[in-house]
Amino acid sequence: MPTTNQIQNAIQNGYEFRTGHYISKSFEFFKERAGEFIGFTVVYLIISLITGVIPIVGTLISIVISGPLSLGAVIYTHKMQNDQDLAFAGFFDGFKKFTNLFVTYLFQILIYIILAIPLFIMVGFEVLQAVMSGDEESVLEFGKIIVGSLSIFAVMGVVFLYVGISLRWSLHLAYFFNYSPLEAIKESFVIVNKRWFAHFGFILFCILIGLLGILALFIGLLVAIPIISISDYIGFAEVTGLNEEEQVEDFKEFGNIDDIS
Repeated sequence: MPTTNQIQNAIQNGYEFRTGHYISKSFEFFKERAGEFIGFTVVYLIISLITGVIPIVGTLISIVISGPLSLGAVIYTHKMQNDQDLAFAGFFDGFKKFTNLFVTYLFQILIYIILAIPLFIMVGFEVLQAVMSGDEESVLEFGKIIVGSLSIFAVMGVVFLYVGISLRWSLHLAYFFNYSPLEAIKESFVIVNKRWFAHFGFILFCILIGLLGILALFIGLLVAIPIISISDYIGFAEVTGLNEEEQVEDFKEFGNIDDIS
């Protein structure tokens, strides 16, 4: 499994996760290429809107493209960091590794479905029966079922939150380190759980940024969304040693480093 010494060190010894630094640094990247980031965000939102309003087929299309597309700003930031070609098409480079990202994303969905099975078993069938009957008593019973199941929903909410944050770097690892889908999911779980609450704090901060974007007549989302992706990349690259590893690989292209003293 491809890895870096820094990943192994992060897993064994933990790591510092600097949310404030990542957010602050993200504005520097954004200001340098604001037009490109905003342009991609517009495209991303339009695609999301279109797939969201098309029944069934739209959902399937969203599942197929979400993995590669969601990494667009992350990949572009990586190109900026490493002085690579900054053509707008670079936002869509995730599709160059489509299969790996699609399967990784699909596995994540399957994990959520499996986690939701107990909820469906305990609540779903009763709710479905109450709704299908159509009479007033059944509707009232439906309300009682929902109220009585609030504790179950709360527990499942915590479980989904924990798993969702734990798996949040799966696609990053699949793309940048060419991990197989299962390796990416496993490694993300291990890395993130070394500082889970720090990652949780980062997510809360990102939610706050998103809310501020909404309050700014939604136009602020065109800034908030890329800022979140950029800061996420900066944190990922720092924790995994991504750019240090690429510098070593670039050096190897010019000669065997073992022969250099």
